[in-house]
Amino acid sequence: MADLISYAEFAKVDLRVARVLEARPHPNADKLLLLRIELSEGETRQIVAGIRQHYEPESLVGRRIVVVANLGERSRGWCVVAYASVALAGGGSLLLGLVYLLVAVAQRVSPQAMAGELPPVLVGVNPARLGLGLVAGGVASWIVLLRPVRRALARIIPIRAESVVNAVALALLALLLGQSIGLGGLGPQGFVSLTGTLTVAQVMASELPLALLGIAGVGLGVRRRPWETWQRLGLGGLSWRQLGLTLLGVVALLAYEAVVSAVVARVSPELLENLTRATEQLYRGLAAPLAAVAVSLASGTAEEILFRGALQPRLGLLLTSFTFGVVHMQYGLLFALLTTGVVGVVLGLYRQRINTTSAIIIHVLYNLTLFLLAAGT
Repeated sequence: MADLISYAEFAKVDLRVARVLEARPHPNADKLLLLRIELSEGETRQIVAGIRQHYEPESLVGRRIVVVANLGERSRGWCVVAYASVALAGGGSLLLGLVYLLVAVAQRVSPQAMAGELPPVLVGVNPARLGLGLVAGGVASWIVLLRPVRRALARIIPIRAESVVNAVALALLALLLGQSIGLGGLGPQGFVSLTGTLTVAQVMASELPLALLGIAGVGLGVRRRPWETWQRLGLGGLSWRQLGLTLLGVVALLAYEAVVSAVVARVSPELLENLTRATEQLYRGLAAPLAAVAVSLASGTAEEILFRGALQPRLGLLLTSFTFGVVHMQYGLLFALLTTGVVGVVLGLYRQRINTTSAIIIHVLYNLTLFLLAAGT
């Protein structure tokens, strides 16, 4: 008989009733079945069960079973690699942030001497703010790797504290937020001075990692097959009615953009003028119709896969929308939250009511329309 366990050990086991959606033989093991199950709260997972010698796979579909919902991964090798990679990324952010903080101290001690030492592209950067943002992001990425911290967060947002995938996603999100907050002090014109006029290649290079982060964050190749990843991200077809509602969402967001611009023009015309001038300089290289289409498709698809597809089911509507606004702080904090943050809420609602495909279409057409209107003026 196996060793007895204490009640405290047993109390840690999270037993739940699940429904078997699909069952098939494991390709690399004679005694195992691969089961795709749906837990009571609607979450789908893929698990392995050593019952192949006792049940035919077809007989399990539709049946309800009891599973240990908080069972850790049996093979820890890839977990160690994932944690180590994120920890190194956090350490890099921390070290780079410390360098910027040292630059900030040197500028305060000897501003004239440091002015000549900085590259022209960094003259407009606030090194103290950028350094603090990078340091905060690096430290936060380490903190969320701690299981007790994730357990505390799980009481607020719908994450699984024991999931390595969730831990890595939270750590990378912390790094992204830290960088965005650090660069947020640049303002629109400062952001243009830092990046220069964007090209299609630059936009593609910045958007592709977001899509890859979203796809990896939901467990592709770890606990989900490609079509399960597609389903988890909320990607799917649209009915004609849903397509009509989607196009109506594009019109509504464009109308909201026009109203916000009119209000800002009346309240602070100088702010709108600076923002418009900086935006024109930033996207001057994307004025051609084909370039506008390519960039709109890339940004709309990648950002929706990450924010609405991967993050919103875990972080919730409001926190995801706030994060979406913060990472667009090149437009200025207030304008980013008033426009991009609200756009994020609308896109999130479409994700909830229809699917992520609907949100992608809205995002792409919204961006493309703004590009074309700007090129026409």
